[in-house]
Amino acid sequence: MKHIILSFAAFAALNADDAIINHSTTQQNQSQQEEYETELKPILSPLKSLLEENTQEEQVESNENNDNKDQTKQYDFSGHIGIFNKTNLGSIKDNYNNFSASIELGYNIQNTLFFGIGIYGATPLYEYPKYNAINNYINKKFITNTAYIKYVTEGFFNINAGRYHEDRDWLRHYIQGVGVDIQYGNFKIWANWVDEQAHANREHITDFDIYKNTYNDEFLWAGGLILDAPFFTIAPYYYAMNKYFWSVGGKLESQLKNDNGWGYQTTLHYTYLKSKTNNLKNEHSHDHSHSNLTGDSSIVWFDQEIKYSFDNGSVLFGGGYLQVWKSYFELASIGNKSRFETHSHSEYDVIEPGGIDNGINTSNMFNANTRTFYGFAGMEIKDFALMALGRNSKGNNITQDAYSLGFKWNVMLGVSLGGIGTYMIDNKRNLSFIKGYIEFKI
Repeated sequence: MKHIILSFAAFAALNADDAIINHSTTQQNQSQQEEYETELKPILSPLKSLLEENTQEEQVESNENNDNKDQTKQYDFSGHIGIFNKTNLGSIKDNYNNFSASIELGYNIQNTLFFGIGIYGATPLYEYPKYNAINNYINKKFITNTAYIKYVTEGFFNINAGRYHEDRDWLRHYIQGVGVDIQYGNFKIWANWVDEQAHANREHITDFDIYKNTYNDEFLWAGGLILDAPFFTIAPYYYAMNKYFWSVGGKLESQLKNDNGWGYQTTLHYTYLKSKTNNLKNEHSHDHSHSNLTGDSSIVWFDQEIKYSFDNGSVLFGGGYLQVWKSYFELASIGNKSRFETHSHSEYDVIEPGGIDNGINTSNMFNANTRTFYGFAGMEIKDFALMALGRNSKGNNITQDAYSLGFKWNVMLGVSLGGIGTYMIDNKRNLSFIKGYIEFKI
C-alpha cells in the first residue's frame, strides 16, 4: 500500500512538473506572439479593416439581391407645381403666364409589366391681349390625363399602349396609340400607330385633340430600323398619314461619349415627304407659320456637337445647317428634335427659345424653301447651366435672326429656376421676348 501511495505521489509530481513546463512554454509562446502582433500591427490592422469592410459589403449586396428577388411590386410617384411667364419686348404684345401642376402614379410587377396613370392641369393667370393664351397656348382651363401599360423584356422587346410620352425623330410629345421596340444585338426595329396627340409642358398645353383639329381625325403610321456599329448608327424610317402624306428618309449618326475628356456627336438627316393633298386647308388649333399643305417637301439637316466633360460638369459647342424645299415640312409639326423647339429640352435642360408652338414668335425654320444656319455653346457646373443659341433662317417671304441666352439653376432638392432672353428680328420687326419659370418637382 505504501508503495502504491508513493507511486501516485511520484506520478503527480511528474505531471505537475510537466504542467509547469507546459505553462511556462505557453506563456513564452504567447509573449512571442504578442511581440509579433505588436510588430505587425501597422500591417495587419488595415488588412483586417479591409476584410471586415468586404465582408460587410458582401452581406449588404447579398441582402439587396435577396430583397430584389423577393420584391415583386414597386410603386412610383412623380409630379410638379410651377409658374411660367412669357413677355414680348417688341411693339407687338404676346404676353401671358400660367400655373400648372401634374401628378403621375406608376406601378410595376417584376420590372416587366408597368402601369401608369397621371393628370396634368393648367390655367392662365394673366393674358395680354385678353384671351391670347387661351387661343394660342392653353386652349382652355382643363385637366388632361395620361394612362398607359408597358410590357418589357429587358434587352429584347417592349411595347407601350395608351396615352404616354414618345420620343422619336419626328414623333414626340404625348401620344395616344401603340409603340413597339424590338432589339436583337446591335439591330433594332420600332413601330408606332398614333390616333391622337397632346402637348403638356410648362409653356404650351393642349388636350388630346390635335389630330382632330388639324388632320380631321386621321391617324399616323411610323416605323424604322436602327443599326448600331462602333461609333456609327444607320437609321432609315417611314411615316405616313392616310389622306395627307407619306414620308421616307433616315439619318446617319456618329458619336463618341466620354465621362472625362472630349466627345462628339454628328448627325445627318434626309427626308422626303410626298403630299396627298392639293392645297388642302390645314388650320391648326394653335398659331403656326403655315395654314395649308401645298405639296411635296424634303429636308436635309446637319448637326455637329463637340463636348468636353469633367468631374463637375461639361462644356459644349457646335452648329448646324437645315434646308427645306418646295413646301412646309409637315412632319416637324408632329414632332422634331430641333435645339430651338419648345419640347426638346436637350443637353442641360435649359429652356429653349421656342419653335413651332410659340405664338407670334413662331420659327420659320421648317417653311418652304427656307435655309437655316445656326450655332450654339453651353456649359454646366454642378447645379447651374447656361446655353447660348443663334440662328439665321431665310425663306421666300420671311427672314429671321434670333439670338438667345438661357439658364437653369437647381436651387435645392426639387426646386429649379429657369429663364431665357431672345433677341428676334422677323423681316425687320422686333419680336424679342423673355421667358422664365419656377418649378417644384417631386
